[in-house]
Amino acid sequence: MRGLDATHDPGLRSWVESANRPGCDFPIQNLPLGVFGPKGCEPEDLRVGVGIGDRIVDVLALRERGLLDGDAAEAARACAGPTLNPLMAMPPRYASSLRRALSDLLAAGKGDQDRIGEALVAMDDCDLGVPADVGLAGRTNDVRGRGARRKV
Repeated sequence: MRGLDATHDPGLRSWVESANRPGCDFPIQNLPLGVFGPKGCEPEDLRVGVGIGDRIVDVLALRERGLLDGDAAEAARACAGPTLNPLMAMPPRYASSLRRALSDLLAAGKGDQDRIGEALVAMDDCDLGVPADVGLAGRTNDVRGRGARRKV
């Protein structure tokens, strides 16, 4: 099990003011990945985003604006589709790098707020989707753990 890193520091504050409110579901210490799109969008139009306060950061938009590099940019490239499956298939260091980069970009006093702000959308203006395609959902005939032979 991995330990907590600096992105979980309870003293961190964000320049996204709603993320600093007491009782906020998505403070900077909790940057949940999910999929979203504009209200009424088609499932194939969903994109990967990260909750922060009452906003969602469009991960691919950050990459397109050149705000991510290295492993974080590669992780963001895997977020181009409507599920988290490609990111989850990557070694864990990519998701960790993306989390660190997002925390740095969203931390108070850091990041290019104007360029990052262009990648923020109000949660109230979005529909959320199912974050992963679980190919075996609903199939129960002799499904075993990873690496085991599967009979479905």
